[in-house]
Amino acid sequence: AKMSSDKFSVFVALDIFAGMDFVLRGQGRRIAHREYFHLVKGRDLGFNTVLAFFSKLSSGCGEQLLTRQTMRLGQLLPLPQLLSFYYAHMGYYLTQFLVSWGLPVLAVVWLMVLLSSCEEALDLNMECSQSQRSNQATAISLANAWNYIFSRNLLVLFLLAQMAPVFLELWLEAGFVAGAARL
Repeated sequence: AKMSSDKFSVFVALDIFAGMDFVLRGQGRRIAHREYFHLVKGRDLGFNTVLAFFSKLSSGCGEQLLTRQTMRLGQLLPLPQLLSFYYAHMGYYLTQFLVSWGLPVLAVVWLMVLLSSCEEALDLNMECSQSQRSNQATAISLANAWNYIFSRNLLVLFLLAQMAPVFLELWLEAGFVAGAARL
């Protein structure tokens, strides 16, 4: 058995790929995880240092997503283990990316709707007057689409989909009651 060593810079990829290769070889092998702590003088934990570390982790996950090992794990693992692998690795960073780009896109779309001179008629049905209808077909379509997207039913489904990976992971590890209590 090999043990990864502690270095002054973090070599996360070697441990991750060793673990993926170990799982792919299978045949009843199990990984024993042990933590060893070595106390030394403190390191700089400023914003730039932490940002550089997270940039390194996210770029590593992006490169990991393109490898054959990830594809083979996707074909080999059962769905619960695959979802926890995705949620704990590249899925976290992909979700953060989509959330960080989602808010500006939402703001631009709402700005387009409001700049279309349709703001005095922003009721629940989002309809402009007949004189503006010919010029504002795009704004009406966008407003109707956003009205549907932000309706209560779709928001509830979106929130449930966001909570599903954590719930399923807790359900598998600690049981249904523990997963439901966490929600």
